[in-house]
Amino acid sequence: MMIAAMAATAPPARAQTIIQQLVSPGALTAKHAKFESKCESCHASFDKNAQSRLCLDCHKEIASDYTARRGFHGRIQPADRPCSSCHTDHEGRGKDIVAFDSKSFDHRQTDYPLRAGHVGVACASCHLPNHPFREAPSDCVGCHRTDEPHKRALGDRCQDCHNESNWKEIRFDHSKTDFALTGAHGRAECSACHADEHYKDVATTCVSCHRKDEPHKGQLVRCESCHNDSDWKQIRFDHSKTKFALAGAHAKSECTACHANERYTNVATTCVSCHGKDDVHKARLGENCAACHTVQDWNVGKFDHDKTKFPLMGKHVDARCESCHVQPAAKVRLPVDCESCHRKDDAHKGGFGPDCEQCHDASTWKVAKFDHTKGTRFALTGKHASAKCADCHLVGAATAKIETACISCHVKEDVHAKELGANCEQCHNDRGWKVAVVFDHDLARFPLIGKHADIACDACHTSKRYREAPLPCLDCHRKDDVHKAALGVKCGDCHNPISWADWSFDHDRQTKFALAGAHARVDCADCHRPNQQKISSVCVDCHRADDVHAGRFGTDCGRCHTASSFKALRNRF
Repeated sequence: MMIAAMAATAPPARAQTIIQQLVSPGALTAKHAKFESKCESCHASFDKNAQSRLCLDCHKEIASDYTARRGFHGRIQPADRPCSSCHTDHEGRGKDIVAFDSKSFDHRQTDYPLRAGHVGVACASCHLPNHPFREAPSDCVGCHRTDEPHKRALGDRCQDCHNESNWKEIRFDHSKTDFALTGAHGRAECSACHADEHYKDVATTCVSCHRKDEPHKGQLVRCESCHNDSDWKQIRFDHSKTKFALAGAHAKSECTACHANERYTNVATTCVSCHGKDDVHKARLGENCAACHTVQDWNVGKFDHDKTKFPLMGKHVDARCESCHVQPAAKVRLPVDCESCHRKDDAHKGGFGPDCEQCHDASTWKVAKFDHTKGTRFALTGKHASAKCADCHLVGAATAKIETACISCHVKEDVHAKELGANCEQCHNDRGWKVAVVFDHDLARFPLIGKHADIACDACHTSKRYREAPLPCLDCHRKDDVHKAALGVKCGDCHNPISWADWSFDHDRQTKFALAGAHARVDCADCHRPNQQKISSVCVDCHRADDVHAGRFGTDCGRCHTASSFKALRNRF
């Protein structure tokens, strides 16, 4: 207790005190020998935890790693582990307080984990004697400077090409440069392009490496247009990207067939420039050979006449070109109307005009087909459909207008002598002039009703001049007139067409003499005598025999007499 009290009250001293000498466990290591008499450099009185802080005050590099949590010391767990747990002193001058078991040391606890080829390397290969472990280099060139053949031309990033498994196994992703290695380039040695370890500003044009392989004498500057990086001698050129795509037989031709003397620019692309000697037309059809010939075979001619103003159809397809093109097509423009070629075949002698295609077609000239419904205002139906053109078209259709009225063709068959007008279709139809003749008598002046609807036409129409048929009833029913014309000729006033015997007459409404009194009971014949058309309404005309006054009182009998009885008087005197 006394010693402790003395230590607590004793002032700091540079020399080791008697007490410190008495409590010192032993001599320090050789590197710490200078602190033998300066215990306060590593120890704080009565503060054991301050020891690690004092260590770091001297070992600043380790302190920096500790603070940044890097390196071996920065990764130690737990983070507050005291330095003395690994490094002890006071065991003599020859003690190595940094000693550790290299065989059991886990290098993953450092900033440089050992992988692949580095795993089996001896520690001394990287950690030089008398040098702190932390000073061992971590960059490739630090260890492999003697193995580096590029003379620093590629910089210090060896890992871009080399790997940890085998230094001599080189892998470089050339696709990340401006010149990706594909095809045969991928198999080429680096020195083939990078001579003398030259890696910057290396030419990337094909000709820079393949000048000796270039047979075109510099005419074609884009080698990749024809050659590829798989095989320089394998030529592939996409001619379709030029103004002259190769198709058909052209695709099989040798380049020199058109590009003589290695000429590749300003080469003529017209057919005649190469095939002038093959032109059997001697330029008569112009220089547009492609209009007839194809790239498949020069001897096979195919001309799309449909793209002209005269498409070839029917027999025209099989006709030879020279049958129409007797003169050079490039100079002479042929007419496209039928008549220009078929004038001799026109049996109508021009009568139907030049529009032959209205009746004839390209399949055969001798078969005429004309759609009269679409081509004219007169559709051919019934018997008209089987009639010959010449039956109606006596003269040229192109110069003469044909009337469409029935009477214009059938006047000789009109038994009515034009009496019924020109509307023959009111009774006749085109199935036959005498077939199913129908006339709607209701449209005539004399509609047929009652008994009239059942009688034969010739009962009234004694001739084909139908308008001559009489209209008054008496003309047909004179024998039925029991009145002998006493009641006039207007039989319809009493009789009807349903039955002649069934008659009805309203004397009160239909005449000016209403029947009243005894008049209503008298027989018609009492007043209406034979052949007497006009009947008087004056009393005396019928009752003269009954006038006892012998006319002395005038003819106005109604002043005194009534219709009930002539003897009955209206007034008495």
